[in-house]
Amino acid sequence: MVSNLLFTEPQPVAVSPTGNFIIPSGEEMNNDDVPVVRYRFDNYGPENITYINTMLTLFPKSLHVAEISLEFMSDGLRYNLEVYRDWIQALVNLKHVAKFIRVPIQNSDVAVERLSSEKFSILSTLFTTPSLLVNEVPTPISAVVDRVALVDHSTTLHMIAAYRIRLATASQLQLSDKQISICNSPLAQDSSMACLTANTARELGAIYGTSDEMVIATNALEGRNANSASCCMCLKHIEITAMIRAGSTKTRQKSAEEVEKAPKPSNDFMNLPEVVDESAEVQDISSEVKLKVPKREPAKKKPKLPKGAIFRY
Repeated sequence: MVSNLLFTEPQPVAVSPTGNFIIPSGEEMNNDDVPVVRYRFDNYGPENITYINTMLTLFPKSLHVAEISLEFMSDGLRYNLEVYRDWIQALVNLKHVAKFIRVPIQNSDVAVERLSSEKFSILSTLFTTPSLLVNEVPTPISAVVDRVALVDHSTTLHMIAAYRIRLATASQLQLSDKQISICNSPLAQDSSMACLTANTARELGAIYGTSDEMVIATNALEGRNANSASCCMCLKHIEITAMIRAGSTKTRQKSAEEVEKAPKPSNDFMNLPEVVDESAEVQDISSEVKLKVPKREPAKKKPKLPKGAIFRY
């Protein structure tokens, strides 16, 4: 079974030396079956950062994505801006983790087809202030965040409003509109709106991957989150809510499909590379080889025709 793993809180994880592990449902998987490991923690303090760092070693062929949810209370954000900056800085320091920011959308945002002025003010300050250090250079958060997911908590969001909110948010936060997605909404059935499609996972894997054998996300995994009411086009994931146990120590066998796709050895010696022994002594044998050139027969002379001869057809 191939699927992403989603952790909403740290869970104990054990993986056998051959990469096998057993998820809470009892099914055995291999770390070659996991294109993406997603973290949706309520905070990214030192303990959770250490946990993610450990997971990077347990799933070295997977893309790792940390999702930070901005929780807006009646008097502003749940945590002050410095806390969110510290979390993002810690994730930047890990170097091999993609970073998503989740921003809620309510009916009030849909009505004006943009995020509220309060949200814009907070996000603008958070994203555009050079408050991070990347290679010891002051850097705004907009330069290190890979995606902003607008999480639909409304009952009225429609395509036109979503399109306008995306453009306005991208402009305000100095991002491209492709970096703004719609989450938890029927609109995410459009792959251009979804947060984590196969194409997005491949692009981010090329940036943050640590292995030459990264697990490749395929389109077959898109739109298969049956537990989601909106059934968006994000890659299929399994939410891990309990301990993951180590699996068997047997080496994972290739499936029939993988064997069929594997390149078959060729017996065509014409395709083999020529092996040249540079240490061998080269001898000039041109004088010893005599080529037999066949004698050329003289051309037959055409018969002369008598004067006044007439051809008849």
